[in-house]
Amino acid sequence: MTPAAWAAADPVFLNDRAVRLFNAGDIDRPIVDLDEAIRLDPKLAAAYINRGLIYAQKRDHARAMADYDEALALGAGKSAYTNRGNLFVAMGQYDRAIADYHAALKLQPLASLTLINLAIAYRAVGRYEESLEAADHSYRLKTEPRAQVVRGDTLLRMGDYAAAETAYTKAIVTFRKY
Repeated sequence: MTPAAWAAADPVFLNDRAVRLFNAGDIDRPIVDLDEAIRLDPKLAAAYINRGLIYAQKRDHARAMADYDEALALGAGKSAYTNRGNLFVAMGQYDRAIADYHAALKLQPLASLTLINLAIAYRAVGRYEESLEAADHSYRLKTEPRAQVVRGDTLLRMGDYAAAETAYTKAIVTFRKY
C-alpha cells in the first residue's frame, strides 16, 4: 500500500489532517476529510467534535449540534461539552451553555478556558457573582490571563468602575508575563 493510500484509509490521519487544514484557515476541505474519517470509523468521537467546530465556524448550528451530540453519545468528554456550550452561547441559549460548561468541569475541574466561558455565560444572563467566581477560579489556576479581562468586564457591567479598572490593570500585568 502506498503512503497516500494508507493515509486515505486511516481515519485518525484524516482527522489530524483536517485539524491542520482548519488551523491553516481552510474550512471546506477539512469537512471532506472528516466525513471520510467518520465513514471509516463511525465511533471516532474526535472527528465529530472537529467537524462540529467547523460547522459552528460556518454558522451551521444544526449540523454542529448533531456532531457534538453524537460525540457525547460516543462517550466524548470535556471538549464535546465545552464546544457544545460555546455553540449554545452563539445561539443565545445561555442556560444550556452553563449546564454544558458545568458538565465539562465535572470531567476536568481545572479547565481554565471552560471556566472563562462559564464566567462569560453567567455574565450574559446577569448572574454576576457567579461570573466573578468562575473568572477568579480560572485566574487562580494561573494558566489563563484572560480571566482578569472577563472579571473586569463583569465588574464594569455591575457599575463597579474602580474594581473593573483594577482587574484590567491585573490583566495587562498578567499578559506581559506571557
